[in-house]
Amino acid sequence: MENSSQLGLVLKVILGCALVVIVVVGLLARQRREQQNRIRNRSRFNKRKFN
Repeated sequence: MENSSQLGLVLKVILGCALVVIVVVGLLARQRREQQNRIRNRSRFNKRKFN
């Protein structure tokens, strides 16, 4: 019985870590995308201003 409960604990920990990693990666990807969009918009505005 102890062995199976330990396995369950290990699985829970692994799943928890995987969830945290997925969330962090998703947030970082979203931030990077927003930064790129901001840069793109800024360059578009600058071109409009100069023309």
